[in-house]
Amino acid sequence: MVFFLLMLHPSKPARKDGSKAVVLRATHERKRKYFNLSVYCLPENWDSQHNQLKKAHNSDNYKDLNYGLKLKVAKAEKIAMDFENDGKPFNFDLFKEQFELKKDKWTVSLFFDQRIKELTELGNIGNASIYGVSRNAFDRFNPSKSFRFQDINVALLTKYEIFLRKSGCANNTINNYIRTLRAIYNIAIDRGIVSKDHYPFFNSHTRSGYKIGKLQTATVKRAITMSDLKKILDFIPEELTVQQDAKLYFLFSYYAWGINFIDMAYLRWDKNIQEDAIVYSRIKTRKTKTFRVPMRPQLSEILDHYKQYDNAGYVFPIFNKFHDNPVRKKARVKTSLKAINEALTDMGKELKILTPLTTYVARHTFATTLKSKEVPASVIKEMMGHANEATTEIYLKEFSNDVLSVASEHLNIE
Repeated sequence: MVFFLLMLHPSKPARKDGSKAVVLRATHERKRKYFNLSVYCLPENWDSQHNQLKKAHNSDNYKDLNYGLKLKVAKAEKIAMDFENDGKPFNFDLFKEQFELKKDKWTVSLFFDQRIKELTELGNIGNASIYGVSRNAFDRFNPSKSFRFQDINVALLTKYEIFLRKSGCANNTINNYIRTLRAIYNIAIDRGIVSKDHYPFFNSHTRSGYKIGKLQTATVKRAITMSDLKKILDFIPEELTVQQDAKLYFLFSYYAWGINFIDMAYLRWDKNIQEDAIVYSRIKTRKTKTFRVPMRPQLSEILDHYKQYDNAGYVFPIFNKFHDNPVRKKARVKTSLKAINEALTDMGKELKILTPLTTYVARHTFATTLKSKEVPASVIKEMMGHANEATTEIYLKEFSNDVLSVASEHLNIE
């Protein structure tokens, strides 16, 4: 918990006129920091019982000044609450940066940089990367980086959309860029950098705002047939090659309920591999749900192959001792995924599989295989981890591990 208190600075010397700085004291884990509020008061004009200015300080404006001080406390409490909601420990330096934000300083690009820095320091590398890509796209549209939040309106957003389209971006990419811009705009409103009266996006209050939903198109889903799966199963790649890893990763994902490549990368022998199951939480959803995939013979065989190698405690040879922080791990996953997908593409061509193979194809093939066996869609969604967390929680309450294990029996490649 963080506790805030308005007070006169207890140790800083008074000014020549005898007044002292009114400060906000933040206390966290027995540590105290003082934040200047640019208000000065004579000690006799400070009400230490109610932590506010007395009328004698300024008989005409003392109420407005006290209201302003209360708003500062509310702002501080909101920032601290954001730390808690994000599940991150309170950090005095990050708090100071957010608390001392000044409206006239922030262009959109600068605030993007600030948010990226915050997310990186909080260890949320994935989201930091998403904001970074979106910032770069907006900077290409606005090379001078001069736009402020109040400059963003429907006309400008339409021009931005046209710019992205001419740059070769597909609808879903444009959708992601503009959604991230909307997210940073909402954060700017929360921090008092821009008034919500300027809000340019469509919602229940601004019916004439820019509509992002029109951009979203259905993602083309890809899956392969059972005969194609059999080709991959029977394929014998050269030992200790990327293509061998590509085959085994693809099959592991298929048998392990469509596990994502990034989640495979983080699997550890000591934490995730049990005698009767593979237990893990998804990186993408911030570990809000735990999966327990029953240990089937096909999975055991793949694990036995990798158990003979030293992969710094990880199941698969993706990370090594060099990848000792989130930034390096994030970069490594990206380069490894690219190499594996390239190897899968080559394998697919060699096997004359019409659908271009990627790790995602394994995930989708898992789902469509179960669907073809008449496994309920709701069971499949739970096994995969639904994109909507609220929906996922509903499924969690409905099906036991026994039901999911039975469904797994339909994954045999015949």
